[in-house]
Amino acid sequence: MDLDANVDVLALDSTGVLYAFNSDLILMAGFPSGIELQTPILARDLFNDEHPEIVAKSADSSSIYIFDHQGNVKYQITSNKDDALVALKPIDGKNSIITRSSIYQFGEETETNGNEWSFEHSDWGRSRKINLDYTFGSSSENQHIRSYCYPNPIRDNSGTIRVETVGAENVEVNLYDLAGYFVTSWKESVLPVGKLITEWVWDVTGVESGVYFAHVAVSGDKGTETSIVKIAVIH
Repeated sequence: MDLDANVDVLALDSTGVLYAFNSDLILMAGFPSGIELQTPILARDLFNDEHPEIVAKSADSSSIYIFDHQGNVKYQITSNKDDALVALKPIDGKNSIITRSSIYQFGEETETNGNEWSFEHSDWGRSRKINLDYTFGSSSENQHIRSYCYPNPIRDNSGTIRVETVGAENVEVNLYDLAGYFVTSWKESVLPVGKLITEWVWDVTGVESGVYFAHVAVSGDKGTETSIVKIAVIH
């Protein structure tokens, strides 16, 4: 989904809500979707924007939803309840959504280099395999993509601090209260390949309500990049 040449996982929970996990089974940004869907969940670049779109029918079968790679709804197509979703494939040089009785066509055919899940079982042959014919190449000059805490404000007993990096080697977070006093810290060495997500759970059971600041430092071959994340705790 994030073009790091590692396979990500799309999954529905028991209520039909869509989740996306990276290769380390960490929840990806923008998910869960909040819309109840049904299987199959298919993915392919439909709009020539490099990233694959996600396509699925609503749980009540009344609509076909097209999501971008971050779980945002791009299109909603009215559909007959008996018109099952079949595949995402090029037809006559156009990217197409194929249902049991209809074909919806979009832009010019996209070369996906294998980065697609076009049928319920991957392909016509039901191989259940995906072969990525590309390697990760970062176009970003930054090692630090973004950092944030979720939920924020933290209202229960814990929150998760997430740092997204590309090509970094070390990630460190130092947490301070509003007066500048040190609270706690986390540190992780990561592999300098592809886009990675590093997360820590902050247990705030014994922490006072208030505003806290997380100083994030991401380091690697390109030096050290820093940012500040403001976190509110409400008991």
